[in-house]
Amino acid sequence: GPGSNSINTPTSTTQSVTRSGIGDSQLSVSRAFFPQQQEGIFYELTAAVKLATADQKKSLGTGETDYSIKLSMSMEMGNWMPGVSAGYQLTGDTADTDFNDVWFFSAGTGYRLDQSSRLSAGIDFEQAVNDGADDFTAVSLGYSRDLASQASVGINVKAGLTDNSLDKGLSVFVSIPFK
Repeated sequence: GPGSNSINTPTSTTQSVTRSGIGDSQLSVSRAFFPQQQEGIFYELTAAVKLATADQKKSLGTGETDYSIKLSMSMEMGNWMPGVSAGYQLTGDTADTDFNDVWFFSAGTGYRLDQSSRLSAGIDFEQAVNDGADDFTAVSLGYSRDLASQASVGINVKAGLTDNSLDKGLSVFVSIPFK
């Protein structure tokens, strides 16, 4: 009406984008240090290489290789096995982007169902590889089973808790001990 000022301001909207496909693959080698007594602390040192196998055109990976080292500690307490880990990742840079090298941490517990099968639950945290992005935080649930050959197989499901985390994920693994 007369005497009123009307100001038009542009509005912005955000759009959710969903991407799906095969992600990057990881190869790792670990050295375990077993306690002298049943109640002692178990240590494991792991070196890993993330291979750029994800579809870069779908933005499922950077197309670069990452390297990491991690120290894990856990302790058996009856059927429970709580644990923590901390590590550092050297993140591969692309021609266009200089990614941050980051620290990562996790905490969780396992529960032995019987002699050969376990359930697990945990939370993972990782610093953002891009400045200004949210850090990565996710929760996971898993199941693993020992095989007769002392190898084990397992499955994990994950759900992200931050905008920079995956929405949901599934991983399958095989662990083969070398003596």
